[in-house]
Amino acid sequence: MKKLKICFSFLSLLALGIGQIQFQGYYTFIGFVDSPANLHGFANSMLACSLICLRKDDCYFFDFCESGPSTICYFHDNDVANASVFETGVCLRYGMRKSCHREDGGSNLCCKNGIDNNGWTVIQRRVDGVTDFYRNWSEYENGFGNPSADFYLGNHCIHKIVKKGDYELRVDLKDHEGNWSYAGYRNFLIGGAKTAYTLDVSDFHGNAGDSLTYHSGMPFSTYDNDNDNKTSNCAASHGGAWWYKSCHFSNLNGQYGLDDPRGIIWYHWLGYYYSLNQTQMMVRKKVS
Repeated sequence: MKKLKICFSFLSLLALGIGQIQFQGYYTFIGFVDSPANLHGFANSMLACSLICLRKDDCYFFDFCESGPSTICYFHDNDVANASVFETGVCLRYGMRKSCHREDGGSNLCCKNGIDNNGWTVIQRRVDGVTDFYRNWSEYENGFGNPSADFYLGNHCIHKIVKKGDYELRVDLKDHEGNWSYAGYRNFLIGGAKTAYTLDVSDFHGNAGDSLTYHSGMPFSTYDNDNDNKTSNCAASHGGAWWYKSCHFSNLNGQYGLDDPRGIIWYHWLGYYYSLNQTQMMVRKKVS
């Protein structure tokens, strides 16, 4: 049998404290195997197997095995990446990608529904401070963290999503007393790598105050790639990575729990000396 190269896209739901979240990914046929390397399987349909793998942080491959009316799936981490596959066999092996269509499949993508209209793609989230956001240029370019908790999607991936210029942004903010506020921008774009992922944002609406338009026109900065307007390094002095100018009115990738300008700041809501409890940045195609 000729080896196939087929990708399937799907969504998987996972309930979290913030709301209902969807993880998006696709799986690709790799080849056949005679017997799975993992002896612990899950009996169900192909769809159920793929959704379980999508939700598991350590699942990169799964084997789909059918024997008469019985179906069993076996899940694998990267240990089987270089294992041999064949033209025929008992089980079909698939590779799982949790991504926004990067060719290398290297980023995670999640979507959130139920706010305004559907179709929001989460690009940044702060939940509990477990994940360190004081990271270098490469990490912010490629993304990091756990999409079910603290994470940053990655500037490369965000640019790929919004590059046609028909996207809007919503920023959800939560204080330590449980109060939520938001800032929306009807126009949101970041340039590609050659522009250092320059921010273009406008047309504010919301009840949190506008703490982002000030940063429009600025390239992204990290402690090891300083692109701000100050002689000093804003990313280094403010403990984060952002579209710093001189330096900021917002600092959502700042230090968790630090109640000063190095913290998770949205100045026009709670000022420079209140670090937010939770944040979430989401984009979607403009709704007419």
